Amino acid sequence: MSADASSEAVPATKPRTRVLVVSAAALALAMTAGVVAGFVWGGGGPPAVANPAAAVASLPAAAPAPMMLGASGYMPSLADIVERVAPAVVSLKAKVTSGGGEPDVSDEDLENLPPSLRDFFEKYRKGAPGGPNQRSRPRGEVQGSGFVIDSTGYIVTNAHVVANSTEIEVTFADGKKHKAKLIGRDELTDVALIKIEGSRFPSVTFADDGRVRVGDWVLAVGNPFGLGGTVTAGIVSARGRDDVGGTTYTDYLQIDAAINRGNSGGPTFDMSGRVIGM
Repeated sequence: MSADASSEAVPATKPRTRVLVVSAAALALAMTAGVVAGFVWGGGGPPAVANPAAAVASLPAAAPAPMMLGASGYMPSLADIVERVAPAVVSLKAKVTSGGGEPDVSDEDLENLPPSLRDFFEKYRKGAPGGPNQRSRPRGEVQGSGFVIDSTGYIVTNAHVVANSTEIEVTFADGKKHKAKLIGRDELTDVALIKIEGSRFPSVTFADDGRVRVGDWVLAVGNPFGLGGTVTAGIVSARGRDDVGGTTYTDYLQIDAAINRGNSGGPTFDMSGRVIGM
């Protein structure tokens, strides 16, 4: 991965999976098996939490709010949920050697799109970070998202965000920054576990993904284009998707909440404020 002259960071994304998130069951499996095994690859000691999915409970979860139109004809505000979950979501900045992050959409990829879609993406790229009208971007820094799963500082993100990283910086919603170390990662599930020093960090809770239904409302919180703390909303579009990037898991959720470059590693919440995927 060559370095350019610009100092602008490269937010990380994952091709073909921008609206696809790993289900909570697959995520929990990766955290208790693949990532713990990956911890050995990283050469560290055993993590403080052997089963993060069962241990996280720092953020209070409210009863699901029915997303139906009220008498006024307007949907209820999601602000209370956002205020409750946002403190546990972090922005990541990783300094990487060659191979970190993901490339932009190539001209070859655009040529394979239908004309209407090709025109849209060409117009988008002209003004987007790294587009033809923008200055060139460095390949030595990648931006992404993550979320705290344990109050002692364990954070989950995507493996490709921290691939080949030499330094990882975590920024919380209140602006506080911490240096993080890679505990382990599993490329098959694209899940990584990192750790920051400290305690009493706000953390998420996990939902029972068996209760997630197509049509349920969801919130995605992340760091698109380096804009930390960005919230988008949508619905669960489908369940049980497979063939989403060569992973061995087939139980993926598809959502229509806006997911952009830099959202990689960020959580998706249900209306109780519990994580249903990443």
